[in-house]
Amino acid sequence: MNLCRKHAGTATGSAAPAVRLAAATAYLLLGASMLAACGSGGDAVDPTDAAKQSPSRSASPTPSTSPEEYRKTLTAAGAPVDAALAKVTAAKSLPTLNNRLAAAGRVAAETATTLDEVRPPNGEESAHLELLAGLQSFQVSAERAVASPARDNSCKAAVPPSSVVASLDVASLNQAVRSLKTRGYDTGIHPVAVPKVSSRRLRHGQFVRSGSRTGNGTLVIDNGGDTDAFVAFATGKSQTFSVYVRKGGTFTVHGIRYGTYTGYFATGEDFDSRAKGFTRNCGFEKFDEPFSYPSGYQSTFTITLHTVVGGDASTTELDPNQFPS
Repeated sequence: MNLCRKHAGTATGSAAPAVRLAAATAYLLLGASMLAACGSGGDAVDPTDAAKQSPSRSASPTPSTSPEEYRKTLTAAGAPVDAALAKVTAAKSLPTLNNRLAAAGRVAAETATTLDEVRPPNGEESAHLELLAGLQSFQVSAERAVASPARDNSCKAAVPPSSVVASLDVASLNQAVRSLKTRGYDTGIHPVAVPKVSSRRLRHGQFVRSGSRTGNGTLVIDNGGDTDAFVAFATGKSQTFSVYVRKGGTFTVHGIRYGTYTGYFATGEDFDSRAKGFTRNCGFEKFDEPFSYPSGYQSTFTITLHTVVGGDASTTELDPNQFPS
């Protein structure tokens, strides 16, 4: 077992002071050498091993990006996001929109990952983090929109692309893009113009299906409700005629031919004329009693599409698929 022995003593003899000083100096040097050769536990340690065992320096932090380099990085990273967003807002159909939303969500996630590795210039850390958060918020909302049903289950018509785009979370991304631009950093991303939720309406009294109206019958429709309505008369599962009546309005259908009809009406918001139905907050009902127009008579029926005290017309709620086409 090798031990490290420390020696403490004083010089003896009658050497001259200069010699004693020299000896003392040598002794101090020797002592320092011996101490360097001793481990903390008393074992002898090779000086080169001691150097190897000394703690290594921690890696220096990533330096901040210069403003010029940061501008180039933002523009390069933002270009794919801007292109993907432009395609989303230009989509005209739900299948196309869903494909583009899925792609845009992936691009936003990849860009956020890339920019997360960048250390912005001093003083721009907060704005940089806002951009990352905005990209991630858009990604989440895009994924949610892709996974959402193609239509409101209470409705017959599909949700329009504009309403889906209006539901996306782009507010924080837009804010971050504008904030960085005011600081002199162009991200290459144009703020997304959020469309208004679609609220399409037909003209009051506009026929969706005109049918043959050369008879003597008349139907007065009083829509005192708080939503627009779509009224249809049908024989079997096919509409004979159908007309749009705006809320608070009254409209009269003339020329109804003799025969027996079942009356239906749908209420809601945002009427899709191609799908012949509303896209939001829908309701479907059928009058329980048929409407009979006898041949050779001028008959008139009046219906109200809102609750009337003492009213004598009962209705039954329907599933959207039970409404005649």
